[in-house]
Amino acid sequence: MTPKGFTLPELWQGSVTVREAHGEMTLETSADSLLKLLTWLRDESDPAFNMLTDQSGVDGLKLGWEPRFKVSYHLLAPSNGDRLRVQVPALEGEEGPELPSATGLWESADWNEREIWDLMGIRFSGHPDLRRILLTEDYEHGHPLQKQIPTRGKHDDNR
Repeated sequence: MTPKGFTLPELWQGSVTVREAHGEMTLETSADSLLKLLTWLRDESDPAFNMLTDQSGVDGLKLGWEPRFKVSYHLLAPSNGDRLRVQVPALEGEEGPELPSATGLWESADWNEREIWDLMGIRFSGHPDLRRILLTEDYEHGHPLQKQIPTRGKHDDNR
């Protein structure tokens, strides 16, 4: 549900885009502004979105996104139950898509970011322990939720 009475101050104009669809609000920003925006939402916005409830990686291979990968941060304002999504495109680094880690803001980002890394291949710079969390370290077939991975086995070209 779109947060009631929430407005984005002028200081964010130009670095944050607001989208509303299906009764939900999404703030889109860049990797460079991500941690600053999340900190502001946690500490200074009214209401304070000080609970990170989830993070999810999204592969836009068949959607024509450039860059291809995005991460969504799902936030909650416990004072009134409002929810907000922050979405940011991952930067293409030397070792693949990458974003700064939010573990310095929320400890709960630890396992979320490890899961996104493990299954989607999006790295989080500054993460204290970025390693696989669901698959074994010797897993040889990349990151299974990337859309170029065949869904019915490695010899099936059902993409």
